[in-house]
Amino acid sequence: MNRMRWVVLLAALASGGCTAISPSECLYSDWYARGQEARAAGLGMDELLRQQNACVRHGIVPDRRSFVAGYYGDSPAT
Repeated sequence: MNRMRWVVLLAALASGGCTAISPSECLYSDWYARGQEARAAGLGMDELLRQQNACVRHGIVPDRRSFVAGYYGDSPAT
């Protein structure tokens, strides 16, 4: 059982809290593609909030509309 706890802990650390987003990623990312990637990776919409919060720390507001469109497979926002 102790080994299983380590596996779960390592998986949680690898999947969630460690990814940093640079200011240039916030400005120049294809947010539609980021939404698609989040969905394909099995991440929930809370991934948008995580990425948004990281960008806001840099003083940048990401393109939420494109992220959501990519996540749900809608056509890209124009």
